[in-house]
Amino acid sequence: IVKAIQNRLSKPIELDIEPIKISVAIGASFYPVDADNVELLMHYADLAMYQSKADRNKICYNHFQPTLILEKISGYSMHMELVNALKNNWFYLEYQPIYDTENDSFTSADVSINWNHTMPKESIISEAEKLGLMSDINAWMFEKACIDRINLAKKALDIKFSFDLTTSLIEHPSHVERLLSIYSKYKIEPGWIAFDVTETGPIDFNLLHNFRDTMERHGINVAVDNFGT
Repeated sequence: IVKAIQNRLSKPIELDIEPIKISVAIGASFYPVDADNVELLMHYADLAMYQSKADRNKICYNHFQPTLILEKISGYSMHMELVNALKNNWFYLEYQPIYDTENDSFTSADVSINWNHTMPKESIISEAEKLGLMSDINAWMFEKACIDRINLAKKALDIKFSFDLTTSLIEHPSHVERLLSIYSKYKIEPGWIAFDVTETGPIDFNLLHNFRDTMERHGINVAVDNFGT
């Protein structure tokens, strides 16, 4: 049955404009091996489906494994940790200055997030991506960076903040609008902020170009990093 679904959905759908391909995540559980009642079978199939979504393939199938239950418990715990960190302001930003030796001055700073936690800071972004919290954390980072940049301006320091943005975020118009709303709220000057777009999965290059054009109209420079590597 799964093979038949995969074969059928792997074929492009013909539209008047152009054929399109769709992606599908399939999860399955089996009676009575995995469970002996409908509720559990549906729940376990749901867990397997979310595992398929995490695999990022166009058409992906996973069968329920008991380890998925442990992963869900662990994931729920981490989800609450990240939510509480946002709610209670446990996160903080770090700035890595970039020094221009030719002009003998600091010209920019790379922005990153950290927290006082046993989980290393390098895992915050990857865990937030997996748990669906990346938009909220990214918006928090951007707003905090805007506030810090305004404070620098009051001290007459001309330093550009370089801010990482994953391709998975720019695919969502609501998140792009959220960033622009923050940018307008604090009346950030052109050239104060730059985005470094990092590839986290397949990306529509037309979408990427539109995002860059939109941001640059607002005075935000956009650089593309790590594509095709």
